[in-house]
Amino acid sequence: MAKRSITALLVAAVLLLIPSCDAESFLRGFGANVLGGIDSEETVNQINDMVEQGITNYDELVTQVVKASRNPDTEKKLIDTLSQEASEQAVSTIERTVNDLSGQLDQIDASSLPAEVQSVADEAISAVKKIAGTEGDYNPTKGDVAIIQAAMSLVEMFQDSGIGQNGSPSSAEIEQLISTANSALRMFNTIKSSTAFRNIDLNPVIDALIASANQSSGEEVQA
Repeated sequence: MAKRSITALLVAAVLLLIPSCDAESFLRGFGANVLGGIDSEETVNQINDMVEQGITNYDELVTQVVKASRNPDTEKKLIDTLSQEASEQAVSTIERTVNDLSGQLDQIDASSLPAEVQSVADEAISAVKKIAGTEGDYNPTKGDVAIIQAAMSLVEMFQDSGIGQNGSPSSAEIEQLISTANSALRMFNTIKSSTAFRNIDLNPVIDALIASANQSSGEEVQA
């Protein structure tokens, strides 16, 4: 049970985290002339096909979404597509995962989280339950399917890597986690508005995680 709860927490963390604005986000305002043209239709169709058929190549999904985010017109087409109601086939690829996750999240004590993060965590948990169909009448979108599948893939990658299994992650392992998560988090940032997570304010989470990381680093040095 403890292992399942840890998995649920990891998923919640992946769904909550998002990077701050970077230079590329600034350059996106200048359009394709700066960032290079891409085939909007082909990119959006590839992402849509991956969502509908079940994401088997996580890295390719991240690559295509990040690619789409580099052009405002393509990003809009992607969001419009992912905002559509997901087909029964697409929903079936996450149904068991979402139902299991919804039950696991019920067992998490939000009061153990930093105060500024608790409300955000509650909203994220509520979004998962909405997708699972346990809170209100909600039809999952293609974006919901993409974000849940991607989150679980990322969790599996972290678990398979063995990071932190011998205690607290080392500095090298933390750098690896950040490198692995960076593109994924940019992907979540791009498609979030097409999902049940659209209204979540992530700034308190980022601030709390940075503070926690700095504290942990200081403790390791003292030890």
